[in-house]
Amino acid sequence: QEATGSFLAELLKSGKQWPSTRTKLQADGFSTLNARLFKGLFKIFGAKIMSILQPILASLISQTDKASQSTASEISAGILRAYHKFSTPANEGEWKSALDTILTD
Repeated sequence: QEATGSFLAELLKSGKQWPSTRTKLQADGFSTLNARLFKGLFKIFGAKIMSILQPILASLISQTDKASQSTASEISAGILRAYHKFSTPANEGEWKSALDTILTD
């Protein structure tokens, strides 16, 4: 799991352009498919992946273009959906911390 975290951190390192799956048909709008992707990442890695995504999410939120805002909302939706489906009393603290991150940014 540590190797996967390192790979994701390298892939999502700030300074690199965020991978975009936007097409002309989507017109830079919210994609439920991308939100499901992030939900799946949180299902696999749990709230611990938030330490990797938090700086990226903060950067996306601070940008004013629609594509960045859409991507930030897709990540946030994935977090919220994953929390709803996968949180348990044992890992509640991790999820609260991840939710605090998106709610305070």
